[in-house]
Amino acid sequence: MRDLTVLISSSVAGGMLLEAVKQPVINGYFIAGSVVGPGGLKLIKARRRARPRRASLPSGPLRSAPAELRSVPLVSPAPA
Repeated sequence: MRDLTVLISSSVAGGMLLEAVKQPVINGYFIAGSVVGPGGLKLIKARRRARPRRASLPSGPLRSAPAELRSVPLVSPAPA
């Protein structure tokens, strides 16, 4: 809960500061997050990263087919 409080309060301060100098507020949010985060003052601790999920292959005869044959085309063919 402390991390969330620090992040929100620093984001509000950064947003207000950049709004005062007529800059986009979102930049203040990004700068505030960079300053208080694990790469800056370390007021917010780094969380453990989630493990990436392994892609599962389809079962059956397509499992041994090359990846090019298993992919689904994202673009439909042009009408004739």
